[in-house]
Amino acid sequence: MSPNLEDVTESVAFMRMWGQDYEIDNLQWTEEVILNSCDETLSNKIKEQYRLLPRIKRGGPTAFFIMMSAIVSSTELATRALLSQLSNMKINELPGENVNLVISRIRGALIHLESIRISKRSYWRFFKHLRLVI
Repeated sequence: MSPNLEDVTESVAFMRMWGQDYEIDNLQWTEEVILNSCDETLSNKIKEQYRLLPRIKRGGPTAFFIMMSAIVSSTELATRALLSQLSNMKINELPGENVNLVISRIRGALIHLESIRISKRSYWRFFKHLRLVI
């Protein structure tokens, strides 16, 4: 079972209440490192959700969880857009019916899907889109 934001924030709150001084320090400096290492857009996304949480539930693990949730969400949107582009691509609509361009786009999509470790069901959808292109 994957952790959710509530699991992470409860863990941080527990550590703030019962942790050693160095553990509380770790929560603070890891929070600062994460917020200061993100680009401004991502940092602002984290801070938007942060404002909704009481201070006791904030810390590095919370910032990291929110950051990763935002990144994974963007990856899912990018994957959907990629599959949509493939399903709408027609060889005869490309200049010179450029088969090499089609193959390059298909390879790029496959590399992307492999890099995010998609499920077998998603691979099946990818090949379904591929069949539509060909």
